[in-house]
Amino acid sequence: MASADGALWPPDVSGMAKSIRTYDWSATALGSITDWTSRLRLTVEMLLVNPLVAYAVCGPERILIYNDAAAVMLGPMHPGALGQSTSTFFSEARKVMEPLYDRAFAGRAIKVEAQPIDLHGRSRPSAFDLILTPIPEEDGTIANIQVVGFDVSARLAAEEDRDRTLQGLRASEARLRLALDASRAGVWTYDPAAKTFEVDARTAEVTAIAPGATLSASVIWRATHPDDRALLQARLMDMLDPRGDHWNEAFARFVHPDGTVHWTQIRAQSVLEGSGSERRTVQVLGTLLDITESKQAEAALRESEQRFRAVANLGPDFLWSSDPEGRATWFSERWYAYSGQSDVEALGYGWYEVIHPEDREPTMARFFEVAKQGNVYSHEYRIRRQDGVYRWFLVRAGPVRDGAGQITQCYGAVIDIHDLHELQQQQAIMVGELQHRTRNLITVVRLIAQQTLAQTGPTERFRTCFNDRLAALSRVQGLLSRSDQQPITIRALIRAELDALGFAGVQARVVLEGPPVVLRKASVQTLALALHELATNARKYGALAGEQGELWVDWNSYTTENGQQRLSLMWLEEGISTPPEGGPIRRGYGRELIEKALPYALNARTSYVLGNSELRCDIDLPLA
Repeated sequence: MASADGALWPPDVSGMAKSIRTYDWSATALGSITDWTSRLRLTVEMLLVNPLVAYAVCGPERILIYNDAAAVMLGPMHPGALGQSTSTFFSEARKVMEPLYDRAFAGRAIKVEAQPIDLHGRSRPSAFDLILTPIPEEDGTIANIQVVGFDVSARLAAEEDRDRTLQGLRASEARLRLALDASRAGVWTYDPAAKTFEVDARTAEVTAIAPGATLSASVIWRATHPDDRALLQARLMDMLDPRGDHWNEAFARFVHPDGTVHWTQIRAQSVLEGSGSERRTVQVLGTLLDITESKQAEAALRESEQRFRAVANLGPDFLWSSDPEGRATWFSERWYAYSGQSDVEALGYGWYEVIHPEDREPTMARFFEVAKQGNVYSHEYRIRRQDGVYRWFLVRAGPVRDGAGQITQCYGAVIDIHDLHELQQQQAIMVGELQHRTRNLITVVRLIAQQTLAQTGPTERFRTCFNDRLAALSRVQGLLSRSDQQPITIRALIRAELDALGFAGVQARVVLEGPPVVLRKASVQTLALALHELATNARKYGALAGEQGELWVDWNSYTTENGQQRLSLMWLEEGISTPPEGGPIRRGYGRELIEKALPYALNARTSYVLGNSELRCDIDLPLA
């Protein structure tokens, strides 16, 4: 089939693409391939690029569409299975798979492990780990499901072979252990008629009982730990019953006179004579082993495991273990508390469900790559919290090898880096803003130098004016550096300029009036330079140059009809004298900055009026 742009669909990404493209789908319940929904087309495209066994079961008739790996699995049943109903074509597998399909079409995602599936009537069916995923249409109905299978037949066969080998090894080990025990075990006998024990030197050493041939049963029971006495008595009575079990094993403690406790493994065999109703026990033969060290080792191991689990659960991270195929075998408690999953939901491949959908395939690909190479690795991905929120985590993991160098397990730790991840993003934004400010600052410095030089020439006056203006810029940068913790207000900006120019001695003639108004960072730099020029010239030539002048600075904020917040500022100097011809603020850089730069850079409206006895400058600019 050709798409609207003339390209073939499905594209030739695999061998099955052409088979699907050329199949007469109009003869099936799915209808012509040109009429398939976008969700079904996307499902087919995903199947074709999947290296695992994957197929789609479509519509109420459960029509089959599959990929190359599934075609190989089908063997001689391919290509006849394409386009057929699963409910009629796969007679051998129907009983197993139909209930799973029913649940998936009901909207449930299903995971099945080691599911045997017999397609060819073989003596040993194939086994698969299956994941069945409902594919909803745009209206939410489930018209199709996708099935992905992991063939685990070889692994299961290997595990069965291993189990048979282990059983043989255990039997051999048992025989060997009995032979070894004979050289280390104590030997004892019990005479039911006389109700006496006989113990050898080794048994006496382990139990702290004096060796002898006619020890009463009470001697043995007094040496036995009180918590184990009833157990040994019951086992002995069972050995004496002709109808009972005539081989027995028990683990019991014996207490030495100094208070030390020795664990023992006791094995016994009844010696019988007669037959039928005349059958009776004439003797009980037994061995005794001191297993105190192994019991202590077991206790130490349990304590170590408890400490490990306690530490694992107290730490801030998730700890886990898995097999080399990525099936989880253990999680620390914090995983369950965070994800809300249970053991049943999380173990195996269940953990995969709480990974962010965009991170799942990269995470598994990274895991398999590292598991194959056997290296320690780290990877970042998002995990869903039980309230549905995803947070960023860093996983670090490494393999564990057996004596032959084969990877048997992987262990890992998952660390919450969400706050760090967000901080890094904020830092990136701040660095970008800093770079932008720096470029703007360099441009401003260049313009200051050009304007000052054009006004003064390369003279001492240039050096003084230029340094003053750079100092003003420096004060602004100091305010900007603290703006995240302390927003810049118009009062703070004006006060910084007045204080820098030594206005403390004329405070009685300076009035600042206005509410707290926070300035936007982008406007602070240019506005500060304008205020610096006004303040400098007020000090040198204006209201504060003599003894009678006064300076009034008044401001307020207001909202325009279209909802824009703006600042209105008035700078008024009274009691001034007409400045000499060519005074800097009257005809120089400052006036040009106010009348041209502010409107251009800040979208401000400005007015500058110099009379015989007063100077009034109005600045109106946006606050956001």
